[in-house]
Amino acid sequence: MEATTSAPERCLSLCCLDAGRGRHLAEGLRESGYSVRLVSSLKALLGGSDAAPIDLLVVELPSLDEELVRALYRRCPTLMVAFDPLSVGDASRLIRAGAYDVLPSPLRLSELRLALEKSAAREASLGDRRAERFLPIQGRVPASDAVQLPKFVIAESKVMRGLLAQVARVAVHPTSVLLLGESGTGKEVLARTLHQLSPRRDGPFVAINCGALPEALLESLLFGHVQGAFTDAVRDQQGVFARASGGTLFLDEIGELPLALQVKLLRALQEQKILPLGAKEELSVDVRVIAATLRNLSREVDAKRFRVDLYYRLSVVELLVPPLRERRDDILPLAFHFLQRAAQRLARPIVGITEPAQRALQRFDFPGNVRELENLVERAVVLCDHTQLDVADLPFAVISSSLGTARSATLTHSEPDELDPANLSVKQATARLEQRLIAKALHKTRGNRTAAAKLLGLSHRALLYKLRDYGGETDS
Repeated sequence: MEATTSAPERCLSLCCLDAGRGRHLAEGLRESGYSVRLVSSLKALLGGSDAAPIDLLVVELPSLDEELVRALYRRCPTLMVAFDPLSVGDASRLIRAGAYDVLPSPLRLSELRLALEKSAAREASLGDRRAERFLPIQGRVPASDAVQLPKFVIAESKVMRGLLAQVARVAVHPTSVLLLGESGTGKEVLARTLHQLSPRRDGPFVAINCGALPEALLESLLFGHVQGAFTDAVRDQQGVFARASGGTLFLDEIGELPLALQVKLLRALQEQKILPLGAKEELSVDVRVIAATLRNLSREVDAKRFRVDLYYRLSVVELLVPPLRERRDDILPLAFHFLQRAAQRLARPIVGITEPAQRALQRFDFPGNVRELENLVERAVVLCDHTQLDVADLPFAVISSSLGTARSATLTHSEPDELDPANLSVKQATARLEQRLIAKALHKTRGNRTAAAKLLGLSHRALLYKLRDYGGETDS
């Protein structure tokens, strides 16, 4: 007797070389509406212990093995593989062996989502019903995820995806938004995202920093002036309110705005009217204002440095942008993005980041947040002598953090290294001591690796190898 069951749900099967990365990718894909099944190993796929039907198979390859790809193709003809290092020749060989598409390894959620979207579009344009295999299951996509985020938004961490869901909900309404967070966290990127997802997306987006100019110039910049309003006013000049009319005005560092200008800004927000310097008649504007600050505005209000009525007008919706150290899953996607952009702009043949360097970046706290990461990657691209950024190309602070010995850099020579009575391994104790000595030498030479190598009695090349090797270790 036949069972009367409904057709099985389409399922994407995923096999990663790293179990933690696999869980992260599966979670992100499920939040986008995909049905995902994690496969423990390639052996389980090919050895018969995992015989479940597969609609789409995504695997990371440990090596360039065409026979393995052929075997996987027999298991599932719709096969996407990730392999590193990846060249045009490697990709061609893998595709000839049966791969539908070849992705860079390690797999990253943003790249995998984009590859699935492109595959679906390509198959749909060809009239192939196989296109649905690359799409989320209808009805599973949360409303917030259904919004197509701008391409300049790079976020894979759970906390940032939650924030972007809030951004998508708020964007469609004309209400004011106040973005809070440390310097360099990407508040302007979120402001641009709010603009791009809003009905005002076809209008202008104008951004100014309220702490960058003196009060007299700032008032003219905000509201404009007419000819003769002051000594150097040789012609009429539009302010940013007028230039942003019909679109969005982003006021960064709003906490720096002088009290006198706060009164005029409040009127502009309430009345949607501005009075240029020296003008006799007000001008009507249609502007959505998004403000940002790293200050605690409620404390500024208590200290009488910020008007309470302006604070409430700006903070109809408050969104807190977390620092990079609280969203470490975003570090590598951002690093690879900045690497690609810097390598292209500077014409440098840098195509990747080694695993030890990746681990070093993920351990660092980035007090300067995303802006610091961007500058750090560009510096490394300039200094790198190979095709991949390595630990030795990173600044001393990152290396010290990767060694797990930031504290040891401040130890005096008289402080004894404590032994763990539960772990008396000579090899591990020697490695810990070596890491501490390297960190001390780098600290003493202010990060100069050549001088540090001399202090340690090592060749420069030997120190670089040790930095690379210890980039993936911890001092525990």
